[in-house]
Amino acid sequence: MNFKYIYKICTKTEFLEAKKNNQFAGSKKDLEDGFIHFSGEEQVEETLKKYYSNQKNLVLLKIDTL
Repeated sequence: MNFKYIYKICTKTEFLEAKKNNQFAGSKKDLEDGFIHFSGEEQVEETLKKYYSNQKNLVLLKIDTL
């Protein structure tokens, strides 16, 4: 797997809140599990299908790990 970039799917509301606070504490699921869930590039599509299939106003963040 190539982890030069990792991806975070969040709602537009979560994204705007993070921008406002200059910090992302995690989504509701992240906070429940105690860590922030990221996906590799090849996992994004499946993550969208599995966890976000009926949601709108999503944002895909691409994070450079280097």
